[in-house]
Amino acid sequence: MFKPLSGKRLSARDRRHAAIHEAGHVTMARHVGLNAVSAWLEEIRDPGKHDKLWIGHTEYLPPSFLNKKISRKKIVMYAVAGAVAECCWNREAFDEDVWSDPDAMSASDWISCGCEPSVPSPKILNIIEDVFSLFSREAGELWPAVAIEARSLIRNSRDSARSTALK
Repeated sequence: MFKPLSGKRLSARDRRHAAIHEAGHVTMARHVGLNAVSAWLEEIRDPGKHDKLWIGHTEYLPPSFLNKKISRKKIVMYAVAGAVAECCWNREAFDEDVWSDPDAMSASDWISCGCEPSVPSPKILNIIEDVFSLFSREAGELWPAVAIEARSLIRNSRDSARSTALK
């Protein structure tokens, strides 16, 4: 019998997914040479107006600001990394059909890929598959870094919530 999650457990699950997503972006950013990157989680105070209780944010300095050049492929790897990390967290295998759903990624991630939502080119699909192999929970070389970064984001969000409650 299915038992619905309590509010506290639902919030924890949602925060974990947001953390995994942002950790994917951060880990990939560092992997491709975008070292000036930061991420944080934010609790949404009015969940009745949103389908999520937690959202995440990731920012990086544009390569031009750092006098660096970065390939289009690396930008796409960064853009898809959040959604791919969530898939890997859920132990989902790469499935080309998943990426034909406009909700597979956020609007900003689709824009960074340079394609219309739900219309990834074969080149983009190959990049997504490459990121899947890097983030695989079983053998991906970057999965340990994703997990460590996600734990750090969760810990920081708890610390932030505590300091806000003390004010």
